[in-house]
Amino acid sequence: MEEYYMLKYTVRYCILFLILAFQVATVGCAYTPQSNFDTGNKYFYGQGTFTQDYKSAAYWYGKAAIEGHAGAQFMLGSMYYEGKSGAVYYARTISGGSATEIRGVPKDEAKGLELIHKAAEQGHAGAQAWLGDLSARNGNKDEAITWWSKAAEQGNRNAKLKLDLEENKKEAAEQFAATQKLAEQGNVVEQYNLGVMYEKGQVGAPNRVKAEEWYLKAAKQGHALAQNNLGSLYAKGFGGVPKNEAKAVEWFQKAAEQGEAVAQYNLGVIYYQGQEILQDRKKACLMWSLAGKQGHKDAIMHYNKNCQ
Repeated sequence: MEEYYMLKYTVRYCILFLILAFQVATVGCAYTPQSNFDTGNKYFYGQGTFTQDYKSAAYWYGKAAIEGHAGAQFMLGSMYYEGKSGAVYYARTISGGSATEIRGVPKDEAKGLELIHKAAEQGHAGAQAWLGDLSARNGNKDEAITWWSKAAEQGNRNAKLKLDLEENKKEAAEQFAATQKLAEQGNVVEQYNLGVMYEKGQVGAPNRVKAEEWYLKAAKQGHALAQNNLGSLYAKGFGGVPKNEAKAVEWFQKAAEQGEAVAQYNLGVIYYQGQEILQDRKKACLMWSLAGKQGHKDAIMHYNKNCQ
């Protein structure tokens, strides 16, 4: 009888142990979309004890993506679009394709875009910013702004910077249009300002030929800064404007006579170097002295070094 009770309790404890073990095993194997995504990240970035392995990353991202995990959809979509090695391993999970078919498709932009759009539609800020960048590269500014705005609303810094840049471009374009209108009407200050915009490329690429055109219009009306900048274009001779030291000296001289310190300094440099025009260090020192009296630091340095 005693042996019977011992056997009874032994069997009961064994059953309880098996139930408990099964529950532990079940919990341990209950992968979630988030845990699959986390595993994918570990393989993608090679975190901790995980060796970087894009194929394994794609597999785990794929498992999470099927369950609608936006982060996994974005990461896997990016791998597809960029052609990351092993990204197509996901095809086996989605469509049941063979291993041979999987290895034969190293890149799939259409599949990548499909996944990234799914992530963006779920509100994934990174995917939204990515689509904004893609739209901008494709020349679709309105669509880019739409996606960047969605991402920026969620605090995506990259999207916010892009929106700010677009706003600055818009303001610059408006300022350029207003300046050009006044310059064409003969406003000498705006002719000079338009020359600066063209030279610095404030709207589009720098255009020094157009800068020369507008500097010349203002310079002929006696604008000292325009005369100096025109002289600088001729002294440097690049961007489609031929180098011509004689013209440079002519316009620097006109600006220097109006007391423009930068022109006085530039004229001093040309006289001191004496490349295309006759070297005249006495004139160079005089120009540096005049500019130095106005506080031009480089003129003071050159005068002290070469004229004492």
